[in-house]
Amino acid sequence: MASNPQDLGFQLRLVKETPVYHRGESILLEISYSTSTKDKYQRSSNSALQGIAIHIVPSDGLLDLNVLRFEHGWAGSIVGSMGVLSSQPATQQIDLCSLYRFEKAGHYSVGITSNEVSRIKSAEEGGGLENLALESNWVEFDILAPDPARAAAELNSIQLELSSAEPGAVDRAVGRLGRLDTSASVRKLLQLYLRGADTSVPEWLVASALRESSQLEVIIPALEAALSDPSTSVPSTLPQLLADLHTRKDLGVLPPHPTDDARKPEWNAKAKRRSELQQEYFEQADTLLTASIAKRSGPQRAAAIYQAWYDAEVAYRTKRLSPDILPELRFNVLTVENELTHAQRLQFVVMARQTMPHQLLLPIIRSLASDRGTAGASFDDIEPYKLWCEDAPAACQSAILADVQRSQFRTDRNVVLLMEEGEHTELDGVLKEQLSDPKARQDWGQSQRIAAVIVRAASRNLAVPVKAWLTELTGKPGCAADVEASLLGYLFRLGDPTARKRLSSELWDRKDDCGGQLLRSLHAVRNSDELLPFVSQALKSPNPITVTQAALFLGEHGSPSSQDLLWQRLESLWTAWHDRASELQVAAMNFSASANPAQQANQLEQALASALAHAKNWKLSPAEIDRLRSGCLTDACREVADGHRILNL
Repeated sequence: MASNPQDLGFQLRLVKETPVYHRGESILLEISYSTSTKDKYQRSSNSALQGIAIHIVPSDGLLDLNVLRFEHGWAGSIVGSMGVLSSQPATQQIDLCSLYRFEKAGHYSVGITSNEVSRIKSAEEGGGLENLALESNWVEFDILAPDPARAAAELNSIQLELSSAEPGAVDRAVGRLGRLDTSASVRKLLQLYLRGADTSVPEWLVASALRESSQLEVIIPALEAALSDPSTSVPSTLPQLLADLHTRKDLGVLPPHPTDDARKPEWNAKAKRRSELQQEYFEQADTLLTASIAKRSGPQRAAAIYQAWYDAEVAYRTKRLSPDILPELRFNVLTVENELTHAQRLQFVVMARQTMPHQLLLPIIRSLASDRGTAGASFDDIEPYKLWCEDAPAACQSAILADVQRSQFRTDRNVVLLMEEGEHTELDGVLKEQLSDPKARQDWGQSQRIAAVIVRAASRNLAVPVKAWLTELTGKPGCAADVEASLLGYLFRLGDPTARKRLSSELWDRKDDCGGQLLRSLHAVRNSDELLPFVSQALKSPNPITVTQAALFLGEHGSPSSQDLLWQRLESLWTAWHDRASELQVAAMNFSASANPAQQANQLEQALASALAHAKNWKLSPAEIDRLRSGCLTDACREVADGHRILNL
């Protein structure tokens, strides 16, 4: 730790008081950063732990689970955060057992090196950040030898959690089964996996736990048997999972990609052989599955037919198949589509419509979109309605209107917004009832759905009650931006002169962030060229949050003539903050009304730079990019100029 700055603390500790752990037990580490000097250091971290490196000794008997995850292909969201360090420790907990499997009992030590912290350079140094390499202290712990009695007790505890109705309990239980990694816990995972349609357990979660297990002698035979068992519904991930596990059993775990150029050809050759072997095992699994179709019946047969088609459809992208195979498999799926799950039918339609006549698939699409009855189309129905509106817009629009009336305005607003604009006087009566009902107007979800119907389908006969509702909303504290955007969009559609006045009033309100929210909502609900003059004027608004969103709106929808206005606003910002650039450099992102002036200016610089450098309707020249980059006051702005960062509406 001698290399760490004296005024910067970086500590590591075990959360458990007694540093002794059973196999599969969580090993919680806590890292903490603190400093005795105010506004000197900034920490930037993310949920993927990309800024730290964990060192464990001895490494013998230790498996890095990320090797298995990234070999198969890993995807997920990465959440980041940034903040200035203070004397109050900034802490984060890490479960070692979520990252490593300790396959041997013994004594271990762990330490961490971190690149998450940077020193904030002074104005005299030119501003910016100096990245630091920090080293933590080391902590020690013991992993006990396997204890059958303890493992049995843990399995019983997991069984209880699996039956719990508590939110997240089932997911936690699956994670515990994977960490326990005994033959009994893996058999329970297999039970959950092979009857996944009958449980609330996500298939991908159980498949991930099985993929990371060491119990290959238990898992592989069970998966092979399931492929041939006519009573088993084959999970969609099974063929690839089986191929991955067979390959690991034959070749072991793929070592990390070498940094030494001399070793890369050897590693590439091993990776190529591994990929070829995986494909061989995948084809074997697919052959077993296809051979079992004749012995299956009902949902199990339909699921096997679907899986055989899906595997072939995916394989067709990378290898040559007999020209008769895919058409026959697609036809087979069509014959059993009513026995498939909603998700399987939708996946089939999305992929098959790339090659099959759309009219052949339209009955399935209509069925997918219309199976909600009186409950109203939900957010999950957007994709089938979107496909329907692309292939048969008139019929789709009629169906949405019918769903709105049948469900009494419970149709998801995003489904309603798929409609083309028009005046439907047949809705006048029911819309007037909704607009006159205070409960409907005050209900958050219902008000959004009603407003979406208004912007897309209300006639001009509703103008008076719509304006009354809009006046009511703008006179209240808070911001109902989605509803206001729909109502304003309706007035703009009618050419009502009050629409312009109302929009200008919101964009020039200096008190809150409603103007910015309104622009984001208009972008999603009803963008039109007639909005551009008002948005351009909003670049001069006294509300910096509104200006930020106005800049992004122009980058998305503005014409090339908008560039001059954006450059003027950006250069005005640079002039105002030139001598305080160091404040902007460390300002955290905060788009709310509570943001301080430095945060607002930091975000505005990024927004203006993003609008200029990543606009939809123009492209900056290399000289203009240089002009942008050289003027930037923050590293974030320079990243925008370099194409490594972008803000969107």
